Amino acid sequence: MLPYRLMRRTEVRPYMTYAIFAVCFAVFFWELTIPRMSMMRVFSDIAITGCQVTGSFFAPKTWLDVFRSMFLHGGWLHLFGNMLYLVIFGPAMEEYFGHWRFLGFYLIAGIAAALSQVFVGATVMRACSTIPMIGASGAIAGVLGGFILMYPGVKVRVMVPIFRGVGPTFDSPALLVLAYWIGLQLLNGFLALNPAAFSRGGVAFWAHIGGFIAGLAMVFIATTVVPPPDQNIVES
Repeated sequence: MLPYRLMRRTEVRPYMTYAIFAVCFAVFFWELTIPRMSMMRVFSDIAITGCQVTGSFFAPKTWLDVFRSMFLHGGWLHLFGNMLYLVIFGPAMEEYFGHWRFLGFYLIAGIAAALSQVFVGATVMRACSTIPMIGASGAIAGVLGGFILMYPGVKVRVMVPIFRGVGPTFDSPALLVLAYWIGLQLLNGFLALNPAAFSRGGVAFWAHIGGFIAGLAMVFIATTVVPPPDQNIVES
């Protein structure tokens, strides 16, 4: 299932969501200016790795690289996939938190995601990884985790790709759409629990899982103090 529209109107302009979106695209356009043969070296210099976290946890550069990693992407598909989920689910979360608190929520989820991947990798491999971790998906997973708790009944329009990426569309509660998403992450995360999978790199499923759980936890705490907005501001 591929979500492409949230059937709920937000009452606040999501300026921070737009800003994150713009920064991710700007950084990617900068990446396109780098020769392909140099890209891995650049990522190794400015993105986080498991060995860096375990070996220099308190070093300022480690935390700078954690933040920089959230805005780097490995290709157009990686970028578009992440930005699609951000623009669908981010505005409603920004409406609840406010612009700057939403940014804090997003960055904390991204930090939790990176540390989750590092922890699981070190536990499984009994060693650290030197493969750079890049992408906004861990932070966006936090947005999805918060959304599933805050707006479970809001409808999401989804498409089932069948032929050349096009297929039937239907509306589904966010609870089902996002439960399907996190279910896939959990399945693939457990299938990847072996040293060979971690040494090859690929998708950081445990970053997605860690970010999702962080988003759940932060929204659970926040909504015990301030209830979420009305779920029924609907677009047809």
